[in-house]
This record gives sequence, structure tokens and C-alpha cells, in this order.
Amino acid sequence: MINSEIQILRKMYIDLQIAIDKITPLQKKILEDLQSKCNHPLIVETPYLPSESGLFSSLRPGRICEVCGYEEQGWGVGYKKLRGEGQEIREVDRNSFYSFRKPVQDISDFIPLNVPETVST
Repeated sequence: MINSEIQILRKMYIDLQIAIDKITPLQKKILEDLQSKCNHPLIVETPYLPSESGLFSSLRPGRICEVCGYEEQGWGVGYKKLRGEGQEIREVDRNSFYSFRKPVQDISDFIPLNVPETVST
């Protein structure tokens, strides 16, 4: 027999998973909209990291927009949206770079955003 506390926790977990499953597509759509409309004003970049062993394990440079989380890898001409034209680019080490990956962090302390208190869909 499963005790009532376990049953309640299980139901709460299932209900939460159902809610997550319903909201995940909306979150993905909003992120896609954000990334397509963002002008990527703040970019972090991690440099090319050559292989220490001389084999094929070098790491390409990469860039991430701090505002929307859009990410590209490549060299100068390989960047499509994060080219650095009119954008501030800050170089960071590889570990710091990975910390900028999704989920998008709250950056309201860094740039003023005119976002309403609530967003309706």
C-alpha cells in the first residue's frame, strides 16, 4: 500500500509534468521569436582552442548573444548573425562561455528593457 503523502506527491509531480509538456512548445516559440527579432547587441566569444594532442580534437571559436541566447560557431566569415557589426563582443574563457547557453538569463540589470509586467498569449 502506498501512503497518502506519496500519492499526493506523485499526483503533484504528474500534474507538473503535464503543465511543463503544455508550456514547452510556447517557450520554444517565444525563444525563436526573441532570437529572430533580437539585434544581438551584447555578444560573448570564446576563442579557437587548438588540440593539445595534435589530433582532431580542437574546439572552434564560438559566440553567444547575451540577450537572447542565440549561438554560432565558426570563424569571422562563418558567423551569420553574430558578425560583430555594431555589436559589443567580449571574449571569455570556454567555461564562462558555456554558462551563457540557454536558458536565457535575466539581464535586466545590464540593459533597460521595456517589457510589460505581464505577458499574455
